[in-house]
Amino acid sequence: MHQPTRAGLVFFALLALILSALPNLAAQAATNRYEAENATISQGVLETTHTGFSGTGYVNGDNVTGSYVEFAVNAPVAGSATVSIRYANGTTTNRPSNIAVNGTVVSAARAFNSTGTWDTWATATLTATLNAGANTVRITSTTSNGNPNLDYVEVVTSDTPSSEYQAESATLSQAAIASNHTGFTGTGFVDYVNTTGGYIEWTVSAASAGTASLVLRYANGTTINRPLDISVNGTVVAAGKAFNATANWDTWADATISAPLNAGTNTVRATATTSNGGPNIDKLTVIGGGTDDTQAPSVPTGPQVTATTAASISLSWTASTDNVAVTGYRVYEGSTVVATPSGTTATISGLAASSTHTYTITAVDAAGNESGHSSEVSGTTNSGNPGNPYGDPNLVSMFNGTTLDGWTPHAANGWTVQNNAIHGTGASRGWIYYNKKQVGSFRWIFNVRQVVGDHAPTVLIWGTTDPIRDALSAIQFQPPNGGHWDYRPGHNNGGGSLFTQVPHTKIDIHVWSQCEIVANQTTGVARMACCPLPSGATTCKGVEVLRFKDPTAGRVGPLAIQVHNSGIQDEYRSLYVESPVVTSPDEFITTS
Repeated sequence: MHQPTRAGLVFFALLALILSALPNLAAQAATNRYEAENATISQGVLETTHTGFSGTGYVNGDNVTGSYVEFAVNAPVAGSATVSIRYANGTTTNRPSNIAVNGTVVSAARAFNSTGTWDTWATATLTATLNAGANTVRITSTTSNGNPNLDYVEVVTSDTPSSEYQAESATLSQAAIASNHTGFTGTGFVDYVNTTGGYIEWTVSAASAGTASLVLRYANGTTINRPLDISVNGTVVAAGKAFNATANWDTWADATISAPLNAGTNTVRATATTSNGGPNIDKLTVIGGGTDDTQAPSVPTGPQVTATTAASISLSWTASTDNVAVTGYRVYEGSTVVATPSGTTATISGLAASSTHTYTITAVDAAGNESGHSSEVSGTTNSGNPGNPYGDPNLVSMFNGTTLDGWTPHAANGWTVQNNAIHGTGASRGWIYYNKKQVGSFRWIFNVRQVVGDHAPTVLIWGTTDPIRDALSAIQFQPPNGGHWDYRPGHNNGGGSLFTQVPHTKIDIHVWSQCEIVANQTTGVARMACCPLPSGATTCKGVEVLRFKDPTAGRVGPLAIQVHNSGIQDEYRSLYVESPVVTSPDEFITTS
């Protein structure tokens, strides 16, 4: 047997080094995991009580028929996929569920048998047909026992070309290569500096133009989201993409973004958007990206204005068709995209009163093909109520910006006016209630921030008059992230299943946020939507963060603000209430 020469050994060593630097190319099944904590929950709550779950928690559904968890999933191409549902059932009986894909039940009364304990997880697997692009997978309980605990859904689509790009081989700015935690692939991972603007940029290749799934493997050992802007070829395709906490820095998870790639060379950049920097990033996997679909959808027809307020215009149009599938629409004002709905309606908000706007609509498919523009449609916002920015003439101002007229504080030194806001001094724990109006059904909109402290601000609804509006006689909502407590007599227990936390990107309590609470006295349902208020803006588009339901709670009472503990300083401004004339006590103004 001939031994290799010294020159031959050098050649093979160099060859191995070159191969290790190239992206890992393979034709493999595309696998995406969708955590339950990021899904839509109806009649259920997020929990971490039991062990062994993936991500940051699992969903415990209410013990009723019809409770569900709905996952938004993405497929790079249309076709058959394997859907795996990870669950735990600590009872001794089956908890069957209907599994629906895009609204059609594909597995009726699917069995979710006992797993022995709530800490023991199992997987139920089925096959379903997915559309290219966006899909929904809904798991609905069919008995009064409700669903099992649900951890995640994993979707494996047909074989699709994929490439892996290690983070340590990318271009780095305000980030460094590290290896001090376990579980990474390649030779290390990238640790962002704790500052805004640091980034990782990969150069990736696509055989042809098309939509790809960009899968970022990451770890976040903190307790808060570390969002990133994901851009492709200089254009942001996912602004503030959430990278929520994993169990620790040694636990890795996947975040997936669908984005168009050009044929040939592309750049993918992940940029930190907060002073916390980004999560640790292990690698980027690009799934798909080459496609033969070059046919654009048909042009949307029949655009019309369906509603106007002083701050918004609502549109509808006739659906487009496509040789594969229409995945969404773009609403243009001139050359600017002002909305990207998935369906055939859109509401453009934040407009000035008595202003005219002209729009056109295009349709797009999963390959990134865009139709021509529809005919123009014009609308004019209402004159509105100049006293508020929300376009609702029934909203009444609760605060004049200079005095506490109309408000009763728990102590004279507890509340003042500062920065044109109602300011809690933090002298002691306590409340200030609005004494001009007792409310049953109502809509309440306000801006809030915490100046000093690290405990969610607190507002109180449906309080009593005897005892006089203290914390132990009301229902507590904690803006802007949906914390809560039920302080009514006999209910000083947090509220339990009466409250439902709605998953959302966590909002910094120390910057101004806009929040809206709507409450229906008849049904006992109260809901809260909030959003971070950009600097200089008067409104923002709210996202629902909390729901409450108890028919016995829909009483008439005061609205109040509470400083939760001494030393905390909270501020409230732009406070408006709609009551007793409530046009729709179950719907938000600020989410449209």
